[in-house]
Amino acid sequence: MMSNLLNVILPIAKSLMHFSLQTGTKHYDLISQGNETRYHDEESPRAEEDLLKERLSGKVAWSVHRPGMIFSSSQNTVYNIMGCLTVYGTICKHVNHPFVFGGAKECWEQAYIDISDARLVAEQHIWASTNDDLSVSDGEAFNAINGPRFVWEEIWPSLAVQFGVEVPPPEEIFSPSFTFSNFMADKENVWEDIVEKEGLCRTKVENLANWEFMDGLFRCPGKMLASREKVDLSGFLMTYETLDSILYWIDCMRNERLIP
Repeated sequence: MMSNLLNVILPIAKSLMHFSLQTGTKHYDLISQGNETRYHDEESPRAEEDLLKERLSGKVAWSVHRPGMIFSSSQNTVYNIMGCLTVYGTICKHVNHPFVFGGAKECWEQAYIDISDARLVAEQHIWASTNDDLSVSDGEAFNAINGPRFVWEEIWPSLAVQFGVEVPPPEEIFSPSFTFSNFMADKENVWEDIVEKEGLCRTKVENLANWEFMDGLFRCPGKMLASREKVDLSGFLMTYETLDSILYWIDCMRNERLIP
């Protein structure tokens, strides 16, 4: 796909100044060794960027941007964390089910993943592509993450308030037998009822949520954390608190009538 794109663009876009590529922090080997946490920088081993190096080096400036878990409003996206959270919270309210954290205790209490607000990612692309004061050599890479780290334990109660659900007491917040994929397996009709009752956009559960992904994310075997030191030192200082990002995108999904 990238080769086809370049084949079309390069012969006709004679004034092309910058090519901005988005990959992600999956670029890195993100699995921790035992209890060791490794924070990855942009010099960690490279993945599939050879094509741009071959086709653009010395001709067009280009940069690479690596977000973590993206928060946004989206449909039919495989790794849609906002869709998962909002559908789960909405159904918990509808069936009067406690807002259980369906994951590992470690993922509840510790920072395990970096979040990237879609607004931040977009602004970072623009910043790298248009900032005349930024010296971007061929293939300069920048992590694109919110900045402040978070733990689910701190923000889960605020999410419960948004959905009008109850958080179980600490001794019940975890259930070894609970998985999102099992809990949601028979909830398609429930979601259809909610869509009809609330006058929402016609979506199916699978348009917004991926429960196997959610199970894996909340039981992540290693910490997926990256460094944004390089982009900070280069002058891109936009950051978002994770809870602020979540609340913003909940509002967007409500305005788009994806959730009640």
